Amino acid sequence: MEAMVARGEFVEWANVHGNLYGTSKRAVADVSADGKVCVLDIDVQGARSVANNAPELNAFLLFVLPPTPEELERRLRSRGTETEEAIQKRLANSAGEVG
Repeated sequence: MEAMVARGEFVEWANVHGNLYGTSKRAVADVSADGKVCVLDIDVQGARSVANNAPELNAFLLFVLPPTPEELERRLRSRGTETEEAIQKRLANSAGEVG
């Protein structure tokens, strides 16, 4: 993936909570070529990247918030998939993303 990033093959990519994620330009082009609308489920970093680096997409960005920070924490904990360190990192990051 790092080689693809270096070659500029992504509409957006980001290191999120220690993991690399991205959407390839080819994937978006393939969906568009089929006459469909491409919907991306991406984080704040990815949305910023699309908005700043791919204005030709005329992206419509929608940010979905949990009702409260406490509810976000409850949802993260209820997954049972995150370490305490990861939960704390996500909560800290969310504070900067929202406000």
